[in-house]
Amino acid sequence: MTTKTGTVSGRLTVSYNGSFTFKGKPDYSYNDMMTSGEFISTASEVFDPYTYPYGDVSTMTWGIPGNFPVVYPHEIPMYRYFAGEISYAEREAALSSLASSDGRKDYEKYLMSNAFSRLTWTYLTRTMMLRFSWTR
Repeated sequence: MTTKTGTVSGRLTVSYNGSFTFKGKPDYSYNDMMTSGEFISTASEVFDPYTYPYGDVSTMTWGIPGNFPVVYPHEIPMYRYFAGEISYAEREAALSSLASSDGRKDYEKYLMSNAFSRLTWTYLTRTMMLRFSWTR
């Protein structure tokens, strides 16, 4: 806050200038993207454990040996079924569970919010008081 002293004689004038901005959440439903079910279905069709064996995939990062392997959640039941660790019904149950979840809605619900900002200027010229506030 900045305060300045003016003259006592003279008219008191108050000037207010304020504005606000509101922006809603972005709507990602307009993007041409696969649903979770379509993605799982396509991933099941193109899954090839002979070209990409689990031993190679689980020890490499983007084709480079490293500490952070890239085995996606939808690939785990497919590799386990290929290795004979789970039955076909268990594989399909795991994949259908993944297909039914939609991470985009969770992203919008928990990470996105409406944007509101307010800018206010108030002038009181007799005492020369200046107040500035910013709220987000």
